[in-house]
Amino acid sequence: MPAIQPRNPVSAARSLSKKGVGIPFALPHPTEEAKWKVAFEPPSDINVVGSWANQICVKRRDGAQFGVDVTVEMPDVCQFHTFLPRLC
Repeated sequence: MPAIQPRNPVSAARSLSKKGVGIPFALPHPTEEAKWKVAFEPPSDINVVGSWANQICVKRRDGAQFGVDVTVEMPDVCQFHTFLPRLC
């Protein structure tokens, strides 16, 4: 998936949902008036790890689907910010 430049969170969620990606916003959900932005950068690397990669996974008796563990390496340009309420 290509990168998405910083934009309003509602606009970003709308754009990403068309590509099958959901953003798990905390409640209350952001509105068009939000004063912060959301961007997306594709991972720089994705690897299958765990029992599937080691070829030691076991088929479940109940016929449920397999779970596959992956690691995702975020690009150097990626920044994670949290918004903490001011306590004063």
